[in-house]
Amino acid sequence: MNNKIIKFLTKLKNGYQNNYLEIITPFHKEIFDLVKCLYKEGLILSYSIILQKKKLYSTKQMWIYLWRCNSETPFFSTLKIVSTPSKKYFCKFWELVCIPLKQRVYFFSTVWGFKTLYDCKKERLGGIFCFSC
Repeated sequence: MNNKIIKFLTKLKNGYQNNYLEIITPFHKEIFDLVKCLYKEGLILSYSIILQKKKLYSTKQMWIYLWRCNSETPFFSTLKIVSTPSKKYFCKFWELVCIPLKQRVYFFSTVWGFKTLYDCKKERLGGIFCFSC
């Protein structure tokens, strides 16, 4: 888990708490893998990648569209970032089997990108425990 992902998750949490409709962030492959996983779990409404051309260079930006929350507890209010750049928590498959599937969603960074706890159990993978929400 690097600083880009931690900043993105903080931006996402603040966006939900302030009832933003979309969040704009620079494109990075790691963040894109995470956004695809969040979309698959239903935690974000949709996403798009936009290429902006300047005079001398072009940049890619990612627009993430958020769900409109009418309840008092938005999706990312219970966000817990477990791994940091200096301290990583690696979980082997046999350790993941002991974690029960509850209402929280657990995210792991594996060899094949970001996966949820359910996907890791289904594909028999271990990985770095990144965050839960």
